This record gives sequence, structure tokens and C-alpha cells, in this order.
Amino acid sequence: DLDALANLLAEDVRVTMPPYPLWLVGRDALVTLSRRALDPSSSSYLGQWRGVHTMANRQPAVAYYVERPDAPLTRELAGAYRAQVLDVLRVEDDRITEITSFDPGRFAAFGLPLVLT
Repeated sequence: DLDALANLLAEDVRVTMPPYPLWLVGRDALVTLSRRALDPSSSSYLGQWRGVHTMANRQPAVAYYVERPDAPLTRELAGAYRAQVLDVLRVEDDRITEITSFDPGRFAAFGLPLVLT
């Protein structure tokens, strides 16, 4: 629900992705990116998403997994959600003001699996 997402974000929310130089500033930019990633008709569509709540340095975090429609289907991985990104959230005044995104290489440090079935 992109409207619900927008309501959680500060207007000037910042998204970074160390060590990559990718960053976004602003609620509209993040909602636009999210819309493309969640729209099956978009070339940016990755698949169906699932999130698992966790914590990082006493801050809320979400580990995201994706079931990719183009992934090779093997019996043991059919319907599997693979680790995609770990988002650490900075929350101020009930709004998300910053998101720091990490690649799946960080999942093990949080005791998170790389695949959800």
C-alpha cells in the first residue's frame, strides 16, 4: 500500500545504500521508486516481496525477501523468497527520516536466512 508507505515517511526522508553511491532524497522519490519495483508491468519489477521485522543497533529494521518470477524453478526452491535487502530505519516523531539499505551479505549477522519458503 503505497499511500500507507507515504504516510510513514518524512517529507525529506533519505535513503542510502553503502557502499554504493545510490541515494534518494524525499518521500516522492522513494514512493516513485517503490511503485516501479512493485508494478508487474514495470521493467523494474522484481517479484513478490515479504518483509521480516528485526532490529539493528536498537533501531527498527526490515529484512526484505523477493520471490522472483524469472528465477529458475527447482523443486526445493519453488515459491521461495530470496534475500534482497536489509533496511535499517531511523524514526523521529513517528516518521521514517532515514533508511540505510544493506545487501543480503549482512543477513547472517542478524541470524536471518537467505531463503524463506
